[in-house]
Amino acid sequence: MVGLLALFLMASKKQTDIIKETFEINVALSDSATQEDALKLKSQWEKSDFVKNIVFKDKDVEAKKFENEIGQEFLAVIDNPLPHILVLRLHANFSDKIKLTDFEAQLKESALVSTVDYQTGLLENINRNVRKLALILIAITILFTLISIALINSTIRLSLFAKRFIIKSMQYVGATDWFIMRPFLRQFFFYGFISSIIAIGALGAIVYGLKKYSISISELIEINSFLIIAATLLVIGCVLIWFSTAFAVKRYLRLQSNQLN
Repeated sequence: MVGLLALFLMASKKQTDIIKETFEINVALSDSATQEDALKLKSQWEKSDFVKNIVFKDKDVEAKKFENEIGQEFLAVIDNPLPHILVLRLHANFSDKIKLTDFEAQLKESALVSTVDYQTGLLENINRNVRKLALILIAITILFTLISIALINSTIRLSLFAKRFIIKSMQYVGATDWFIMRPFLRQFFFYGFISSIIAIGALGAIVYGLKKYSISISELIEINSFLIIAATLLVIGCVLIWFSTAFAVKRYLRLQSNQLN
């Protein structure tokens, strides 16, 4: 369950990045800007770390399209009123309001830029909703993690409770704490490893099913994300059980004989 929530959180982050990278900034150039000026500016801005890609919209081409749409040749009557436009799309990690404001100021430093237009409200809503969703998922993940820790700890303590007299007898005959703990640590570590592999296998089956029957979801679940989650589950599962076993055995080693009952 924890792995599934983590996977969903990563998929949500991927979907958010895709949405952010479709966000467009329309930069209208001045009337004096030529096509050559626009292409030079495009080449210059494409070197920025902010920019993912830029689309150049030639004012003559756009005017022809507009004529075809309205069915009238207005260019024969008046001069082309449309400006050259550069449509910028940014990388997702730069698509927040503060950085957009800074980037807008950088764009306006050029004398060729007339106006910079983008929907700030849309991006604010996306960022706000993403933060809320992330907090909810993180809270749920932490809750299930704590429940898992409690269940694992209780299960190990219950299992060792039946062997408490054996543990104490070994201590009385002179066995060291490490010698007593070692077989239990080995046994429960193996159980933790197998349990983690089963959990990863179940998670992998879910991912395989989603990728096979849902094309849209398959694009959001990357193999690297799955491997990171799988490795995390494996490490946490084994380490958690190892420490829980060590603490449980230590507890019985500290008890007096009359306290074992």
